[in-house]
Formats: sequence, structure tokens, C-alpha cells
Amino acid sequence: MRYCASCKIVFDSEDEACPYCNSKLIEFEGQELLSNLKERPDLKLSIELRGVSEDFEYNGSPTTIKLEDKSLEEALEIFSRLPKSYSGVNRHEGKSLVSMAIKGDDEVLLITMLKCDDYYVAGAIKNTNSYVLLSQSANSDRVMEIIRSFYLKPHYLKIVQQSKIERLDALLNFIDHIVLYHKKSRFGRESKAVIDRRSIAGIPLRDVIEIEISKGSKAFSSPSMKVKYYDEKGSISELKLNITRKNNLPLYHRFISKLLPGKIKVRS
Repeated sequence: MRYCASCKIVFDSEDEACPYCNSKLIEFEGQELLSNLKERPDLKLSIELRGVSEDFEYNGSPTTIKLEDKSLEEALEIFSRLPKSYSGVNRHEGKSLVSMAIKGDDEVLLITMLKCDDYYVAGAIKNTNSYVLLSQSANSDRVMEIIRSFYLKPHYLKIVQQSKIERLDALLNFIDHIVLYHKKSRFGRESKAVIDRRSIAGIPLRDVIEIEISKGSKAFSSPSMKVKYYDEKGSISELKLNITRKNNLPLYHRFISKLLPGKIKVRS
């Protein structure tokens, strides 16, 4: 299986790129393999700061301050010395927020202070250009826990990412149905159809021959789903639906793949 970090969906294929966004797909190895890696307490990583002076005072500067490689304890000390709020400071729009980047060989941890003791924490996996959200609102204590994990656990971001994959996959196994938002004609009204464990838009799963999803284009055509199936007379029929919620395409793809493995394909 392979995973698209942009669409946040797993594909049962050996394709190199996501059929929806063309991002490089990540090999989904499973969390157990990575969790068995040994901790690395002596690791030193490079650190970059923005929005502060060399004395760690807030100045809103976009200039990057590059520090030499630091140990875990040194990184925690640097974070503790950064400003903890913007109170009393005239922080004009366009000025840089206080941020800290910790760079490993394959992964980068990104910490940005949004307001008093409130941080946005994310990471990037270099070889796949994928982005991993760790917390939209973390306090200082939580950020320090994340820094410790980033230093001590090899492939920490990949472990977090694959945990999210497994939770989404478990959710798709658990839920009974997904609502398909569509129009039967390009200029008609939006309607709702149900994809469930018995049928797709009213067509029994046992009668479905093939499903083709077309991504469409912004200028000329909307995303669509074409279902080829055996009708009540035993003849081959087609149902084409123009999908109105483009962001749901990967979710439809993954859910249908679980219901009808090998019967769904994507066309540009």
C-alpha cells in the first residue's frame, strides 16, 4: 500500500504518484516496524530561529538565525528562552512570528508561537515532501514533549504519520456509509446519494462491473464518477454522476476500494 500525504488517503497500488494531486506516494510500511527502533539520546541536530534577535528577544525579523548542532537538553533550553507571548509588543502584520526549526537528516520539526503559550507544531519529511501536523494548539509543556520525542525516536514524524493512516483506515472499516454529493447534469441541482456496504447510488454492489473516477479540470469539466453495471435486464448500463465536492474524491476512492477491491480506477 502507498499513502498520499496531501490527500491523506491510502492506495492499494504500486503507483509512484497520487492520481489526484500527483504528489509522491509514500510506502506504507506499518507502525510496528518503526516503533522497534532504538532511541538515540546522544543525537545533535541543527536549529534555526526566526522572529527573534540573537539574544532571543522578539523583533519580528524574517532573518534566520542558524545555530550549531545542539543536543536534546540544549534544544529544550533554547526553546525555554524564547519569548512566551507577544504582550507589550507592537506586532504588525507582516512581521515574522517566533519560530523554531529543528533539522534532522530526513525530518524537520517546525514550532511556531501563535499567541501566549499557544504553539502550532508540525513537521516535514524531506524525501517525500510530506507535511505532518502534530498540534494546532499546544502549550509549552506539550511542545517540550514533542521535542524530546523528535530527538529520541528515529523517524518520529513517519511514525506519527502512519498512526494517522491506520486510524483513518480503521474508521473506514467501521463506518457504514459515505454521502456522495453530485449532479446528474453539469448544470443541475446538487443531490445526495449514498455509498454503503450494499450499494453505490442505488446500484447493488454485486451488479457493479467497474467504477471510473475522472478528476476533471478547473476550466472545462467537473470531477465525475462513472459506474458500469448490470441492469435488471442483465444488460450493461452506465451511470455518470458529476461530483460537486472535489475534496471528497480521495475519500470516495478509498471507501469504494474497500467495498470493491480492484474495480475502481482514476482517469485524468
